[in-house]
Amino acid sequence: MARNEVRPDPDIQQRRYWVAAEDRFDRLRLSARAIKRIDKIGGASSVRTGAG
Repeated sequence: MARNEVRPDPDIQQRRYWVAAEDRFDRLRLSARAIKRIDKIGGASSVRTGAG
């Protein structure tokens, strides 16, 4: 009998963060861990702008 594969299901949420360099809000899809990291170290130093 084959076991079912467990698929990882991260806690993904959408949040709006203010990007002062671009003078606008940016909507990001982030995991709960990433949200905690941004809240701890700040959005400007953790979000890479113009990466596209």
